[in-house]
Amino acid sequence: MDCATKALEGLERLDPPVSKGDDVRDGEVVEVRDGGVTEVDDTTEILLDALKRTSHTLTDVHTLRTKTLLRRAKARREIHDWSSLQGALDDYKAVSRPPCHLSALDAKTVQAAMRKLPAELEDAKSREMADMLGKLKQLGNGMLKPFGLSTENFVVEKGEGGGWSLGFNQSPGK
Repeated sequence: MDCATKALEGLERLDPPVSKGDDVRDGEVVEVRDGGVTEVDDTTEILLDALKRTSHTLTDVHTLRTKTLLRRAKARREIHDWSSLQGALDDYKAVSRPPCHLSALDAKTVQAAMRKLPAELEDAKSREMADMLGKLKQLGNGMLKPFGLSTENFVVEKGEGGGWSLGFNQSPGK
């Protein structure tokens, strides 16, 4: 997953920002604003020259970026934790937008993943929240034990006005 992230960072440097107002004329990217044409900055020209020297095009860069995003999404999905699944969903959303061009098989994979991931994401979120609350409860019980108390002695209730109230119960479980 880290290798894919590093590869994507490198590809971002090769992919000059071309917006809807930009155009390609005579093999060079130019910026079109208010009817006037302005050439892109020196950094973008250097990157475009590097692509020309290696006989690669921006399409090649986009294709490689798409493949890398798909690999990273698959790796993130294998981890099964909340943040990784969210990252996988973000990657799948990124490849479903232009300039990414997906094969028919990859498009089906992406569509299936985008249907299933929200449920997997909610399951992971619930699982991690329950685990975190369990650990907090264990910590609280460890701190309250010397006083003959536990977290079961305290009741948290939501008030009608939207606030919360904390109640104390001397005999937990009743």
